[in-house]
Amino acid sequence: MKTYPLKYLLLICFTYLQQYLHAQSITLSAGVKHLEIQQGEMYFSYIDESPAPDEFTQTVEVASSPYAFNIAIDMDWYNENPLYGIGRLQGYFGQMFGFDLGGGIGFALPLNSEKTIRLHPEALLVFGFTQKNLGDLYVQNSGSVYITVNETQYDNYEPVGISLTKNYFTVKPGVSLVFPVASEKELVLHTAYQFGNNNANISFNGPVDGENVSQTEDFSEPNVAFYVDGMRANDVPFQPKGPEISIGLRF
Repeated sequence: MKTYPLKYLLLICFTYLQQYLHAQSITLSAGVKHLEIQQGEMYFSYIDESPAPDEFTQTVEVASSPYAFNIAIDMDWYNENPLYGIGRLQGYFGQMFGFDLGGGIGFALPLNSEKTIRLHPEALLVFGFTQKNLGDLYVQNSGSVYITVNETQYDNYEPVGISLTKNYFTVKPGVSLVFPVASEKELVLHTAYQFGNNNANISFNGPVDGENVSQTEDFSEPNVAFYVDGMRANDVPFQPKGPEISIGLRF
């Protein structure tokens, strides 16, 4: 299936929301995010579909490092009304990397009479992906000129990047503690929990007429071999699931 990189679609959506919906405030934050990872060895093999096919093989050790560094930008429409809307774009980096875009509602609970110290429970619907890069498939066999994935013929003698990808659409409840630190600025201490709900595939990225184009394949395809600890697998042993914490500045 021909696709365009999901991270670009998420960035476009968030930019549109920020430009046209006129957020009341913006929050920049950083923290850590939990990844559910099965420690072990992954073996991957793929043979492309060109007339003179090339083969890619890779063995990757997955360590039990369950956290990734995450950064986020939020926009919200809180203006002393208890119920308000939230939009959030988040990226995270570690053994795997990914992006997601969330939208939902928050509720402000004042903890003092001036409403400057508040507790903000929230619930978001989140759409995104996480990815593990495996390397590049090169034109290498005698008589081979280009790489073909599905019906996409990539540019002559150009390598094609391969990665294991999980797309997800899930729910993320959370809560923030907000208090003032300077004129018209607030410190935000935030925690949330992301539930797992995803599907895995293999992503290919490379140039077609000079433009980057993506393709996906399923693990069940006959030219794909994927093993985790020696066992044939149709899913990758990682996903973004569990708690996350961050600290941010709202202005």
